Amino acid sequence: MLAMGEWPYMSSIDPEVTSNFFGNATAASKAVNVAFTFLFAIWSHKIHGIKKPMIIGRCITLAACVMYILVEFAPTHRRWWMLVCYLFFGVGFGTGPLLRSYMARVTSEENRSTAYALMSGAMVMSIVIGPPPIWCAVITNIAALAVSVFVLEDTVGDEIAAQQSIPSSFSLATIKDRLSNLRSLDIPWLLAVLVIIERMASNVFNTTMAV
Repeated sequence: MLAMGEWPYMSSIDPEVTSNFFGNATAASKAVNVAFTFLFAIWSHKIHGIKKPMIIGRCITLAACVMYILVEFAPTHRRWWMLVCYLFFGVGFGTGPLLRSYMARVTSEENRSTAYALMSGAMVMSIVIGPPPIWCAVITNIAALAVSVFVLEDTVGDEIAAQQSIPSSFSLATIKDRLSNLRSLDIPWLLAVLVIIERMASNVFNTTMAV
């Protein structure tokens, strides 16, 4: 949804931009998002909490929002300014999975399904409404940063001792064991590859349909 609105805007503020550049910028943002999702997960696992990664992620996203607002003040090469914004957005959005893991830890079996339903409903509602104005994103990021600093509490204490008694999920032996279990599953790998290709193709279509 965001890509369909971003291309017309980028092409209007920088006439020299091409659809290939926009496609590469979008791909770079998603690649950075995947990489930092993994890095934030490792960091959270090491410190047994998500508060610090969440604060860092919100600060980076807020900085990207401010840069996005100021992009039209750049005299030239605005497409490169927006590329940096996309990369920062990719980094900041890498903290998203931490919230889902946090929700699983702090909710009980009775209210967990309700909590996940509310989160999924909020995500669907954001897609239906569409991308908000950037100033709205600034306000929501400031609110999220305030919640992360003053409200969010890491679950520590007995959980840390329990986690320390469990072999590390990132050890070589554990990774080999999980890969072995994955290979033993009866998964239609061809279908999985086709789904991945279809998702990639749909993203390319959304990126270039306005050209």
